[in-house]
Amino acid sequence: MHTRLVHRLGGAALAAALAAGPSAATGAVFFSEYVEGSGSNKALEVFNAGAFPVDLTGFEVKVFTNGSATPSGTLSLAGHSVEGSSTLVITHPSAAPTLLAYAQMTSGVLNFNGDDAIVLWQDGVAVDRIGQVGVDPGDAWVSGTASTKDQTLRRLAGILTGDRFPTETFDVGLGWISYAVDTFSDLGRHSGTPPSVPLPQSMALLAFALGSLGLLRRRQGPRPDAPPSVP
Repeated sequence: MHTRLVHRLGGAALAAALAAGPSAATGAVFFSEYVEGSGSNKALEVFNAGAFPVDLTGFEVKVFTNGSATPSGTLSLAGHSVEGSSTLVITHPSAAPTLLAYAQMTSGVLNFNGDDAIVLWQDGVAVDRIGQVGVDPGDAWVSGTASTKDQTLRRLAGILTGDRFPTETFDVGLGWISYAVDTFSDLGRHSGTPPSVPLPQSMALLAFALGSLGLLRRRQGPRPDAPPSVP
């Protein structure tokens, strides 16, 4: 059945589907957990909300300290990937053993404090942030009981994209749940709502191509030999 359907697709629609590739079905990659704990207990969890694996080549984590608009440290995520609906946990290399146990990657770049902004970049474009670049909030960004200092922050389930505007006002009370200092128990298993049951990649491409063909036909109108529609 797949073969007959593919042969009936218009060449342009199929080419568009193949050109789009898995990126058409790849969801957003963003921060899903932030740990600003005691000592060197610092961690970031990166979540892939899509259905397919994402190669993290081109992704970087940048830390902006004390209100600076220039990063004090940059961590490349090249060489790592994250499966669909899965996470990558990064910790400071001197974190406590209980935190290091969750690490899939370690870096001294994660030497941030509560008043430092952190941005996730993809190919030079910001895709998520914690804090506001170019602003020193004092000790931390605070909203109610939520704070970027001495707390663990977890992204609300159901959020499927990052905050792409790192220089705009940051409200830690929006989209995050705060937990006590040195809370690590949920790292590596973000409960973000994934897309509906993922199709195999071949089926996803087929669905995309069929949709493209349908749109093309609607734009072109009915075939000249098509029977008239019945009122």
